Amino acid sequence: MSLHSRTALCAVAPVALRSSNSPISTQELTSENKHYLELDGLRGVAALSVALFHLQHFYGGQSFFGHGYLAVDFFFMLSGFVLMHAYGERLASRDTLAPYLRDRAIRLYPMLIIGAVIGFGFAYITREQTSLSLAFIIAASAVNAAGLPAIWSKNPFWINGPTWSLFFEVVASVLFGLLAYSITTRRIILVAGLSAFLMLVLNHHVGLFGFGWTRKTMAAGFVRVCASFAIGLILQRLHSAGMLANGGKRWWVAPVLVASFLFLPTYSEHSVFYDPAVVFGLYPLLILASAGSQDLYPSISKLSGALSYPFYVVHIPLLSLIEHYLVTFGVKLNGWTASSSLIASLAISWVLLRYYDEPVRTYLRRRFGSRRHRG
Repeated sequence: MSLHSRTALCAVAPVALRSSNSPISTQELTSENKHYLELDGLRGVAALSVALFHLQHFYGGQSFFGHGYLAVDFFFMLSGFVLMHAYGERLASRDTLAPYLRDRAIRLYPMLIIGAVIGFGFAYITREQTSLSLAFIIAASAVNAAGLPAIWSKNPFWINGPTWSLFFEVVASVLFGLLAYSITTRRIILVAGLSAFLMLVLNHHVGLFGFGWTRKTMAAGFVRVCASFAIGLILQRLHSAGMLANGGKRWWVAPVLVASFLFLPTYSEHSVFYDPAVVFGLYPLLILASAGSQDLYPSISKLSGALSYPFYVVHIPLLSLIEHYLVTFGVKLNGWTASSSLIASLAISWVLLRYYDEPVRTYLRRRFGSRRHRG
């Protein structure tokens, strides 16, 4: 989504990267078994923030979370960091590619499918208002359930909006798995720098980083994920080399992340400068600071991280369904109904996590997961 281009990369890249042409490795200061609870907590904060950003489209008014769309760039960056940490060393061997891809599919697809099912339900219920054929709805639902765009539609991810970013997440995950054995730090920096530059060019024309989810801007979505995902890979290298590692309890990280979504209204004339500065300057700092922080509230962070993905995937179709029935029964839409709808969506997401996502993934990991993820 955004970047102050070379400034951020120059700040991130220098001393800590020991060998700019050495293969990807995670064996320096961090153990590949370490779990970053504080990053889990931030993932939940970002998921809730993007939901609050979307809430304005259901209940009207200007959202306080005017830049909640930047949470997508934060997710991409976080994904690059986490995948490098968890798989970078193992993917040095091509033999581990298939198990890695199975692990990623097991992690992503159970909720992708249920999100498409809920989206199908909403589209089916409202088909008379939209005048869409049942065949069209079924086809779009099946394609979105596979994490793919319905390219015949103006909005290829209309069945379940969040699928657009998960499509690019899948693309980035696959490319990382295919190329990790040969990627060097120098090449990662080149990809990050070029993608960031293209992001700045796109940002100049669009005025903000909110692109990639329509058919017209899908090509820009590839640039968007490449920029943040590649920066996340670099950040893991820097963290493993000791940058901002082993710090105290950095309680300020989550409030600053929330503030980044609140600071400006969505279409502010300053967004063209703000978005690059936040994505390429602030978010790398927050991820490094959080990765090196002592655990603050482990139980809350664990729940936040676990709930973030299910909630992110299903929040739009759930909010759509709730709004539809509120209007059908003549309930006035206001701040109270918006808050209640959000709480209901969180509760349903927890039920899906507890009784669907976790049991299904546990079964699939035991049957098909890599050795690391069995048991």
